[in-house]
Parts: sequence; C-alpha cells; structure tokens
Amino acid sequence: MAWSPLAAGLIGDGANRLLPSQKTYRPEGFLPVVEAVAKARGASRTTVALAWLLKHPARIMPIIGSITPDRIRGAVTAADLELTREEWYRLLIAARGEPMP
Repeated sequence: MAWSPLAAGLIGDGANRLLPSQKTYRPEGFLPVVEAVAKARGASRTTVALAWLLKHPARIMPIIGSITPDRIRGAVTAADLELTREEWYRLLIAARGEPMP
C-alpha cells in the first residue's frame, strides 16, 4: 500500500493539518534514494538523511533523540558527511517526487 497523507490522517483541521512545507515532501520516493546513497557512501540511511537536512537551505535543524547511545553517535556523524551537490539534489528531487523547475 502506497503512503498517502489522507490514509496517514495528515490532511484535515487542527492537529492533523499539514503545513505548506510538509505538503512538498513525500517519503515513498525518498527512501530508495537514501538507501542507494547510503550504500554507495558506506553510511547508514539515518546519517545520509540527516546530512541532507543539515545542508538544506531552509536551515532545518533536526531534533535527534534515542535511548540507544549507538544511534546518537551514528546521527552525530551526519555533520561530517559531505554530500556531493549531485547527491544532495538527487535526494531533493526524490523527496519532492518531481524534478526541480
């Protein structure tokens, strides 16, 4: 079953309402690209996804938390992962689900 905001209860009023920026990105196309970049880089998907967010021009600051110290240490490595321009845009296009204009 494909992900949909309606099935996930994300469209509507109140607490379930999407922000305009949240309507832009979709996970179904993003996850396979994150997996491919992670495999090519020898990194985890989490590290690649966080590295992408940290380099986002919107200055997104992900909140990282876990009860597992290894996961937190792994997330910290995202600050050191330098994605190429091609990798970054490949992830952006995958997240948006359409090419950039």
